[in-house]
Amino acid sequence: MAKPNLFLVSPKLSQEDRFTAHWHYILTAFPSVGQQVIDYVAKKSGIPPTRFLAAVDHPTGDQRNRPDFEIEGDDYSIVFEHKIVSELGNQQLERYLGVVSEREQTTYLSFVSSRLHEIQEAVTGHPRYLRPNESASHFTWQEFGEILKKSRLGLVKEFVHYMGVQGLLNMPWAGLGDPFTDEIAGSALREVLRTVAENTRRKGCSIRMSTKSIGMEYRKPLPGIHLIYFYASPHFAGADERLSGRVFSASVWIKHEGGYAQPKLPDAWGYIDSEPRIYVSDEIRRSSWDTELFVERRYEAAFTQLLGNSRSEAANNITDFVHAVLSHLEIETGLIPESRELGTDTIPEDDPAQPALG
Repeated sequence: MAKPNLFLVSPKLSQEDRFTAHWHYILTAFPSVGQQVIDYVAKKSGIPPTRFLAAVDHPTGDQRNRPDFEIEGDDYSIVFEHKIVSELGNQQLERYLGVVSEREQTTYLSFVSSRLHEIQEAVTGHPRYLRPNESASHFTWQEFGEILKKSRLGLVKEFVHYMGVQGLLNMPWAGLGDPFTDEIAGSALREVLRTVAENTRRKGCSIRMSTKSIGMEYRKPLPGIHLIYFYASPHFAGADERLSGRVFSASVWIKHEGGYAQPKLPDAWGYIDSEPRIYVSDEIRRSSWDTELFVERRYEAAFTQLLGNSRSEAANNITDFVHAVLSHLEIETGLIPESRELGTDTIPEDDPAQPALG
């Protein structure tokens, strides 16, 4: 099998495929790292260790099933599905289990993501599915990053830095853990967002807390604006190349009756006069559930800076972020809310049928 060439990785690949290509290079160029990864997965999931032989980028599947990665060992292979940005496809892991179960050589399936996903019991209980323990349904990039941080190899250190830029390294917060991979930290952050919602509520604006992500939906926050979705992103997706790691975002959704003709918001690009430091960019994207609903603008700030070192710091900083976004929209568009008076409505949970935004 020919060794991969790092310099031939296409810049046109998607974020996940590009990351997988670089991951493939690291494990192939440094078999000791590949051995560390397979040893870690074996130990955590309770299967015997084996000798690392090779890594395969997008191993052979069929027209419908093409997993992202495979590590081949002396005694067995492990097929991996990678997620950074996207959700799992319909029955994706179930289908992949069917594929690996049909192989003559013993092959397992494992799943790695930058955040926690709900995995069906039919998958987690399958004898060919590998997970860290009974309380964790899949592996995370954050724990693989901890393995690589111990390496003294220069290129591996650069790869760890790349993981950090992509938002794939562990981010302990307030002594609770990473909000995206630790349920206690995630619950604490959602409570912080509830506090922020109460502090920033305006009369006539209803706020729903997302159950599918760490975010808040501000519905009809200003005249002419259908919705603003404030949310913590588990990955780097910034329009500003100077932003790295995870970001806290606000996407502004506008209703276009009869279909989209032209943007209703004026052009906006660059840093706004605010504290915290916020980058604004234009973005035109139609929703997947309403042909008349479009994202027209996005605001972003470095998430680690907003979180600070405590829940109170996070609440204050995210409150400032929300106020800055609303004020900028008022100034840029000339929109004046009917009242700045804070309401006293309770915050309802979002409708499970409502698609997650962002």
